[in-house]
Amino acid sequence: MYISNELDEELSRHNVYGLGDYVGVDFKLAVSPKSEIVGQLMIGFETTDPFRLNMDEYGICAEKLNFELLLVDARDKRYSATIRQASVFAKGDFLWKVKKQKGIPHKFLTHR
Repeated sequence: MYISNELDEELSRHNVYGLGDYVGVDFKLAVSPKSEIVGQLMIGFETTDPFRLNMDEYGICAEKLNFELLLVDARDKRYSATIRQASVFAKGDFLWKVKKQKGIPHKFLTHR
């Protein structure tokens, strides 16, 4: 998945890891012809991404962004979907670096 700003300048790239569950680095999905699968894609997000996306300590990005999801099948055929002028937000431990930079203490949720 690619995220760009209003000027179509690429801000970040995110790997797709699975549909509904984290399945590892090799995302494989068997889809029969003329069928449809609905679910949530698992997208990679790192603790430095809030800086690239200009997020605040609450995980909110004030500007509208463009998202392009690109999937490639085994025959190298490409499928893409684009969402323009959308918002992105993050929550949890992904924001610890932003909070640290602003001098805000952070209690890690994963260490409870």
